[in-house]
Amino acid sequence: GEPDLGQPKKISMSRKQRLNEIRRDIFPEGAVVTREAATLEFEVNNILDVKDEYGHWLAGEIIEKFRVDGKDVIEINWRDPQFYESKYNEKIYLAETHRFAPHKTYTEPEDRGMRFREGDKVWARNRNKRTRVFGDKLPEWRVATINLAEKRKRQCRVTFEAANGQRNKEQYWFHDDSPEIVHYKKGHRPTDPPPKPKSTTERVKLTPERSSRLFIPKAGSSKEWILASEDAYQRTLEDLEITSGTEILAERIKPDGTWARKYKPRHWRDFVVGDLLDAKDTDKTWLEAEVKDVKGDSIFVHYVGWDSKWDEWIQKRSERLDKHLSRSQKKRNDFASSGPPEYRGSVGLANLGNTCYMNSIIQCLSSCESFTEYFLDESYLADITTSGSSGGGMATAVGAVLESMWNNQQKVIAPTILKREIGNANEQFQGFRQQDSNELLLLMLDRLGSDLNISSGNKEAPPMEAKDGKAVTVEEKSRSFWRRYVAKNDSIISDVMTLVERQTTRCQTCGDESVIFNPNQVLQVSIPDKWSYFGNSTVLLNECLQDYGQKVVVEGVTCEKCKAKRVKEKFTRIDRLPEILIVNLNRFRMGYYSGQKVNTLVKFPLEGLKPGSFCERKADRNSVYDLIAVCNHSGSTKGGHYTAYAKNPLSKKWFLFDDQRVRGARAADVISHRAYILFYKRRSK
Repeated sequence: GEPDLGQPKKISMSRKQRLNEIRRDIFPEGAVVTREAATLEFEVNNILDVKDEYGHWLAGEIIEKFRVDGKDVIEINWRDPQFYESKYNEKIYLAETHRFAPHKTYTEPEDRGMRFREGDKVWARNRNKRTRVFGDKLPEWRVATINLAEKRKRQCRVTFEAANGQRNKEQYWFHDDSPEIVHYKKGHRPTDPPPKPKSTTERVKLTPERSSRLFIPKAGSSKEWILASEDAYQRTLEDLEITSGTEILAERIKPDGTWARKYKPRHWRDFVVGDLLDAKDTDKTWLEAEVKDVKGDSIFVHYVGWDSKWDEWIQKRSERLDKHLSRSQKKRNDFASSGPPEYRGSVGLANLGNTCYMNSIIQCLSSCESFTEYFLDESYLADITTSGSSGGGMATAVGAVLESMWNNQQKVIAPTILKREIGNANEQFQGFRQQDSNELLLLMLDRLGSDLNISSGNKEAPPMEAKDGKAVTVEEKSRSFWRRYVAKNDSIISDVMTLVERQTTRCQTCGDESVIFNPNQVLQVSIPDKWSYFGNSTVLLNECLQDYGQKVVVEGVTCEKCKAKRVKEKFTRIDRLPEILIVNLNRFRMGYYSGQKVNTLVKFPLEGLKPGSFCERKADRNSVYDLIAVCNHSGSTKGGHYTAYAKNPLSKKWFLFDDQRVRGARAADVISHRAYILFYKRRSK
């Protein structure tokens, strides 16, 4: 029974294209079909246009059908976000046929003008909200005046002239296209046309959207097709996680108005693992949720964006469940995700389930101008290597997310492609458990350095050796180390984000020194204990750096020159400073998931950080850095939340990023006891 698809047609698709644009590319023309005449079907779950008791046309869903005194009645739940709650539901007799129309007959907005204006005199049917009309007899025509016209809804309110014996004038709402309202002509009372013979078929011209449909592969399966839902057509391929090379099944309607492919959609309550839906939590708040398990008549749901401790079992038929985004849509719209952001690049990131740790790091990296420009001008595409640790996947994902953040199209985006790639890089980050943003940052920079390494074919330069009996100086060793490092690790990460630490061990007896160079992307500094636990709750960043460079005395270490065990001193200094200096304030003693969090306020400069006194190279001693971003952590080691302050490179304004929420911030707000990772940019000379 499957159609003969023939040779698949390959079309080049952009990640930013909407699914509807792909459908129009495949079938640019509509179709004329002969099909059964359209009739209203009053079945449970059907959606149609319904006129409420005040005369307004709204989209409504039939949620129940029953009989009262031998007459058919349906209960309508309005799909307008203002009237979702069941208290607005209305029970309507099916005999009131004038109150029903096919969906989008009167509720779909149009740009054409109105037939009627305020003040127009009209003939209108005497439809009164207290009048119940049964049978074929139509209400009488009465003279009325338009006293209100709403162009957006294409509706007008009429006031009937007071009839004999009436004290008050009656009012009623009509749709502008309704045949029950016509312009007034004196002496020409409208007459009812003879009933048209009912035709069993009709010829209809369909648009490309109505004459074709698309099937997309089900997530995790290359063989199972699912029919794209209406809301999917307005989403981009990136949002739908459709990547380059993915096959899509396109089908055009047959001339008789039927489809060749037999497809029976699954009822929304026939849940399977991975389904998205709306669920009412124990606080009676509707939230977006995901089905994690199905057993018998119950499902185990996870509330998207909330800790897994709130996951719970709910009966499939419970009133606490509804279709995806039918109840939580209004809450989602509070984030104003559609339309361009107020400032380019200041875009919110959807929380995919305890992913605030990832969102905060993305915002901080996005504020690093040279890093972001490298991806936005697509320089990275020429540097990607599939021989890297993630096969180029991390670089591709970061590039896609940054492109979405800076294309000035949406206020909120979902970084799903990056979340998936991070999980592939390290299984620790799979699932929806809260993670340490510092560990994620190190993982991302490591994978990006590998994916974008353009020196994979270069030979490593040999270490510098003594010449003519002269010892090699530490400065010469430093330059030699950096040449050898770049020969193996040449990428945007080594160019702008890699610092080198110099660890020196010195014998206190003979003065002999040994030096080790360690490249890092993040400078890890501790908060001095004396400030954390003995009454002073504030410490300066410079004091943390001084503590970082303190000398440590080690006893019983063999000295190669003395040939005996001696007392040695060890200390670490910065050998080479990068363009982007990232400083991690070590607030978690004994790890992120155990131990204690240090909540000491660390005061750091917003402008004019001078780390030169902690550096060995003369070229770095006059470097000046300005703050561009801060990753914050609030809470404890047992749970918390990440946010970010970031300075927009274009507007030079500070913003607070809290997942989807973005708001302007004062520079004074940036310094707080929540500061966890600091991002500084070297000031141009």
